[in-house]
Amino acid sequence: MPIISVVMPVYNAERYLAVTIESILNQTYSDFELIAVNDGSEDNSAQILETYQQRDKRLRVHHQPQNMGIGAARTMGCQLAKGEYIAQMDSDDVSLPNRLARQVEYLQAHPEIGGCGTWIQYINRDNVLTNRKWQPATEPTVLRWSLLFGMQIAHPTWMMRRDLAQELGFYRSLTAEDYDLVIRVSHVAQIANVPKFSYIIVFGTKVIPTSMLNLMPQYPQER
Repeated sequence: MPIISVVMPVYNAERYLAVTIESILNQTYSDFELIAVNDGSEDNSAQILETYQQRDKRLRVHHQPQNMGIGAARTMGCQLAKGEYIAQMDSDDVSLPNRLARQVEYLQAHPEIGGCGTWIQYINRDNVLTNRKWQPATEPTVLRWSLLFGMQIAHPTWMMRRDLAQELGFYRSLTAEDYDLVIRVSHVAQIANVPKFSYIIVFGTKVIPTSMLNLMPQYPQER
């Protein structure tokens, strides 16, 4: 059995999907499975997924006949997961090479932590690094109280223990299913953010909550 199951909902994601898949398949930590849930895509996402599945046995593709929404797709992926840990991945982002290694090492070293995220960086649609970053709180007590004011985990970076996810029933059919799950986890275990930039979001391809934008300070562009 793999140690990590990476769950990736996919819906009409052909533009960035190959890059996203490559970012997981090229992780420094290799004991994982990538579960892609094709949520009724109408573009070439299914073909891209099938091509990669033939190349790498760590990729498992599940096709849903119609679009059920990201919460249902995430839950389906979690139900199919075999790993000790379940990591989330969005189909238009990039996980930096050490992401999985950093998170699994952190969870193994901190058994009191039920799940953790990471810090994030943003690139624009031209693949240029922007000056936006988000470094949410890392200390579990501070992080738990901060949840009262909004989501404090970049959910595509979320990794949690599979047994805990099963106990909680995975995601519920809510508008903010990710926020809901993190809050439920925080009631029964500690949560944390690993203080390393391990994930890149393509700025402009999704709605970024105003609360998150307000918390993201401006930084000089990295070289």
